[in-house]
Amino acid sequence: MIPTPLADPMMDDLRLRLRLLHLSDLHARAGRESEPWRRRRVLGPAWETNLDAILEDGPIDLVCFTGDAADWGKREEFAEADEFLAALLDRLGLPRDGLFVVPGNHDVDRSIHPDA
Repeated sequence: MIPTPLADPMMDDLRLRLRLLHLSDLHARAGRESEPWRRRRVLGPAWETNLDAILEDGPIDLVCFTGDAADWGKREEFAEADEFLAALLDRLGLPRDGLFVVPGNHDVDRSIHPDA
């Protein structure tokens, strides 16, 4: 039997830890936000407090954003989402390539080619 790093006590110091922060469904609306206080309630001071608590356990290695950064796939929505994600990466001390993004169904501007 071949020992694995996690099963071999001689290799305990080689254990690696990868911390991911998984986010989704920002649904940035740019100028169409009808109740901005709701978003600030979640992504304002409470968001900063949550990040502080997460970082107490060590640094984040990768942010995975899996869909719906925008609400209607509009350019201005992506600009808002980009500001949010850039600030998050800065706060976590990660470079741009520390962000992995998977588009969602709301990230498509269906008005560009409605027949598709």
